[in-house]
Amino acid sequence: MAESELTTLQTILNNALDDLGVSHDDEHFIWANGHEYKLDTYLPDYYAYIEADGPGIHHSRRKHGERDGNLKRVGLFGLHLPLAYLTTTANDEILKTIRAFVIAAALTAVERRKERGTDAFAGFTTD
Repeated sequence: MAESELTTLQTILNNALDDLGVSHDDEHFIWANGHEYKLDTYLPDYYAYIEADGPGIHHSRRKHGERDGNLKRVGLFGLHLPLAYLTTTANDEILKTIRAFVIAAALTAVERRKERGTDAFAGFTTD
């Protein structure tokens, strides 16, 4: 995917989160199961992440499954939004999808944070 497409996807995602008043960190690095992963968008208040998925080898099902499994093992909750969805869906529908995800993440954030362990944050310890 071209850099401009990635920038467009991230802009759509960031605008939606800003419209909802949800704090977020872009390109956030995290350790999970001995691997370092870069999250497109990390939602620190909800211990969750959102990925804007483009086409190509880097977004294969197998790789996503392994990565998502490792992130889930440290308690992270994720949402993948495909390129086609972000570029063809009305903004209010994108907001509804993200709002529903944030509500679901909020309901389980405390319990998921307890699962994380030190592996999730290099240099940090659990609460």
